[in-house]
Amino acid sequence: MSLFIGRLAIDTDRRDLEDIFDRYGRMTRLELKRGYAFIHYQDERDAKDALKDADGLRIHGHRIIVEWAKNGGRKPGENECFKCRKE
Repeated sequence: MSLFIGRLAIDTDRRDLEDIFDRYGRMTRLELKRGYAFIHYQDERDAKDALKDADGLRIHGHRIIVEWAKNGGRKPGENECFKCRKE
């Protein structure tokens, strides 16, 4: 199950997110981008707990948003071959 984490401060790093989101359960992947992240949990219940509890938390002065990720945390075409455009 994948969560979208938005409104992150630019200086937010992996450690900040791991410190908060590890407490909810086993994360299988954390993808940190500039200002947002995707966190993938092995168990749906863990993702639901994180969604419920972490939405609205403050990290580095920014109130974050946590919601279900669309497209499993991937942009359309992100998995396709650069040359042939096949997945």
